[in-house]
Amino acid sequence: MTPKALFHHTKLRPRNHFLTTLPQEAFDILAPELEPIELRHGLVLPRTSHRLYFPESGIIGRYTTTATGETIAISTIGNEGFSGITSLLGSSQSCDTSTLVVDAPGVGFALKPIVLMKAVQASVTAQSLLNACIFTQLQTSMQSLACARTHSPAQRAARCLLTLADRADAAAFKLPIKKLAEMTGLSIAALTTALEHLRSAGTIATAREKISLRNRPQLEQTACSCYQFIRAAVEEFPAFFPAYKSPAKPRAAAATTRYAFDLLTNLDLSTALTN
Repeated sequence: MTPKALFHHTKLRPRNHFLTTLPQEAFDILAPELEPIELRHGLVLPRTSHRLYFPESGIIGRYTTTATGETIAISTIGNEGFSGITSLLGSSQSCDTSTLVVDAPGVGFALKPIVLMKAVQASVTAQSLLNACIFTQLQTSMQSLACARTHSPAQRAARCLLTLADRADAAAFKLPIKKLAEMTGLSIAALTTALEHLRSAGTIATAREKISLRNRPQLEQTACSCYQFIRAAVEEFPAFFPAYKSPAKPRAAAATTRYAFDLLTNLDLSTALTN
């Protein structure tokens, strides 16, 4: 079975929250066009005007570079949604100077923006769900920017680590300190001090580039209120729009992910990422 036929010829649904909550008539339109891809750590994905990326697992970060050469994280996306919303808002490739980078490895699906637009045009509910997803991404991005201006380095580091753990669905992950500094908007010196504070409190453990959460409840107490705000927004985004209704049929998410991994064994990733 080819990657594009995976969901077209089965009743399985992805683990990606946005895809699995689409109404059936909309999902049937885009399912044949979903392209399984491997999200390798550090992989720079092609520009957002070419593809939308729907993580099944792992994390995709969106970054921008300032005039002084400083790299700053704009947002992070896990399996709750997808990256590339600027292409759906009429932004051209020349206007969008951001870069998509895989911050935590996993697998996912690529899709041409025009296919998603055709799918949501077939369903009012799907359009409401898309609006809710875009609204949530904008809301969480603005909250993250506000956090960088008002909270302490330790609070910001704790929030970022908790968010990464949620998106990666893991209590330990590999993350270079330079990457974490970009994600938190902290200097390496300030971040190092913050991590030492968290280590001394027994909330995390570090070994080389690996970070493990040792005491999550205490880490949540250390994190600023932005963490709970962002988590609630991500988990409940369909409820923002009354037109959204939960699908009646159960989803075989775990089996679907297994199929995706099997397909990736023989998938030419260069084709999926450059076409």
